[in-house]
Amino acid sequence: MLLFRIRLTALLRLLLLAYLALPAAAQAALVIDRQKFPGFATADGAWHFLFSPKDAKTWSYVIRSNHPGLDGRRGGITSQMPAPARARAREPAAGYPHWWTDDPAPAAAAAGHPGARHVSRWREAFLRDFAPRLLRCQSPASR
Repeated sequence: MLLFRIRLTALLRLLLLAYLALPAAAQAALVIDRQKFPGFATADGAWHFLFSPKDAKTWSYVIRSNHPGLDGRRGGITSQMPAPARARAREPAAGYPHWWTDDPAPAAAAAGHPGARHVSRWREAFLRDFAPRLLRCQSPASR
């Protein structure tokens, strides 16, 4: 069983090596909280699965596959809020120059999501503006 610890909303890239030959039309999915995240195989036989946690908690996963070397593999992921000192930093971490986080102050959180209060104040106006635009998708455009 593999266990991982990552930051909330970080991207986990899980690579598993399958030592048996791939069956025809091989498929595999990472199953977490009844959601399936399809994996993909590369020429070297590695299977890649991607997951980004939306809540700070411990997640259990299982791999479902028609590949006997993958099916049933299990593990866990613990996602955590970033450390307040790191989240307040004005510069990103050296290893992650493009990774930033929202304001970790409790007053800036909405529904447990750090910094969400800053953008959620415009949510209703954005949705009201977007709704008529989305209606255009219901029928094909006329020529």
